[in-house]
Amino acid sequence: MHLVPIIERIQGALMKHLLRSVALIVMTGVRALGAELPDAPPFSLQRWNGAGEVQLSEFAGKIVVLDFFAYWCVPCQRASSELEARIQKHYAAAKGNPHGIPVQVLAINVEADNPAKTEMFVRKAQLDWVVSDRDGATLKAYGGTSLPHIAIIDGTSGTRDQPAFKIVYRKAGFDGVEKLRAVIDRLGAGTGRPQAGASDMDFRWFRERLNASIGAGQAPMLADLTTGRKVTDPTSETASTDTPVDIGSRWSHRISGVFDGLFSTDVQLSQTSGAHRMGRGNWESTVTAGIGTIGIDYQPVSFDFLGYEQRLDEIRGFAQGSVRWRLLEDLTGLAGVGIYDGYTDYRSAWLAEYYRQQFSGLPGYVGPTPAGHNLSVGARWEYLPGSGFAQLDASYLNDEIAPGYEIDFDGLRKGRPFLYTSVWKLTLENVVHRRARLLHEFRRVETSDRDPRFGYQGTANLALGERWTARVQGGYASEQPQFESWYVGGTIEWELSDRWFLMASGRYYDDTGEIENSNFSNAAPSIQAWQAGAGIRYVGEGWVVKLYAAPYATRYSAFGIGTAFFGNLYRNRDWGLMQLAVDREF
Repeated sequence: MHLVPIIERIQGALMKHLLRSVALIVMTGVRALGAELPDAPPFSLQRWNGAGEVQLSEFAGKIVVLDFFAYWCVPCQRASSELEARIQKHYAAAKGNPHGIPVQVLAINVEADNPAKTEMFVRKAQLDWVVSDRDGATLKAYGGTSLPHIAIIDGTSGTRDQPAFKIVYRKAGFDGVEKLRAVIDRLGAGTGRPQAGASDMDFRWFRERLNASIGAGQAPMLADLTTGRKVTDPTSETASTDTPVDIGSRWSHRISGVFDGLFSTDVQLSQTSGAHRMGRGNWESTVTAGIGTIGIDYQPVSFDFLGYEQRLDEIRGFAQGSVRWRLLEDLTGLAGVGIYDGYTDYRSAWLAEYYRQQFSGLPGYVGPTPAGHNLSVGARWEYLPGSGFAQLDASYLNDEIAPGYEIDFDGLRKGRPFLYTSVWKLTLENVVHRRARLLHEFRRVETSDRDPRFGYQGTANLALGERWTARVQGGYASEQPQFESWYVGGTIEWELSDRWFLMASGRYYDDTGEIENSNFSNAAPSIQAWQAGAGIRYVGEGWVVKLYAAPYATRYSAFGIGTAFFGNLYRNRDWGLMQLAVDREF
């Protein structure tokens, strides 16, 4: 007998029955909570660029989707466009939701400044019904603290003479069309209007909830290439996905390319990288690969009788991959892996050449082969809808370094060739105002044979006015037995025109000197570094191009006789910094 097909049919029937049962239980629970749903605050808002007002009472008997937006909110552009095209037009063509209830999207502008920019936003998103909430009172009444903010109102239980409106969905951020449709499609059951079979509708709603529980993810962490620090871009998101036949089947893509150059008279550094980020439904992934170059005109100090001048040219290759996926409504999982081959900085290449010239002819010397890999896992929790996030990351790094050497009466001694590092990081992001977002990052870093290093950095992203935005940063780190560092910096950007933006930035860094355990006497002395630069950014249809340049200065304090052989490594330098970045989303 062919038992396998029979067993598979039985399993399929049982699973279908289970899903239907659970869906009916969930639906019963949702309907039972109907009496506890909050009332929708009434409003009367002025039409955008038109006469008259729009009142909530006009939509009695309908489902209303409120879309709060502002022209300067980057995620709002995508959210408003998708709500208009795939909620408003979709249900207008279908003559309502599956129960025959009309659906109306109402776009609500909360920005009083720069009406020309708002008009451009409205045209680009092709919005139909637009009203103004310029003092933000309606946004506040609906619990909004950040943008975009979306609410779904059920007006099916009322009439024009006796309107009744309940809030059935309210959330900051845009989770994609699928989730909103799942909410809209289940409203109006029992109204007596044309509808699909009750059990079929319940099962379809439950299936959609399984397949499209959350939509787009958060932005990954992006490198601030001016400072080398990591920050979160609060305006970057993955496009949501939806097709008529396969929920979450459409891919979104973002391709980025970055070139960085840092040049002085005797050291030339560059890094070129490309990244491809793609997302669909509840998950997204990013792959980054690149090449870094190090050029050094190596010159020993005058009393180094074994040393000689040498031109060094090194290449480093690297690749990094990461993935994030929605586990629950407010919980996202994170994972990453990366590898590299080559020197990570010019200091390592300089020291490797010094030890090669000193000791390569002695027994026990081994040429360096620097390389490494890293692994990371994490979780991101949205503890306040759309305005409060906590992220915990754990990373492990294994680095094969260029070891130091020392010679004594017992012969040549080799320093540690490997470093093992663990990093714990807690990041908190909070929207404290629709124009202000704060980020706090706490770190604990533990490296082989060293005490833990504890660090903090904070970032404030501020919309200062109609055309001005700013980002302010600062940080502090300490490690026993004696290390402290701190930095401050900031960037201010001015909107020159619809497409062009000018920026100016500065940064100052100070530390007390490195703690080094991979060799014996090459730790860097204390340093002060600063930069002040300017740039320009172009924003087109799906394109962003940025060009930035800055002078950069490093100043070391005097060091003792133990590090005298590295005087040309740790000498004061004046650098030129240049960055070109291109980003394309489709």
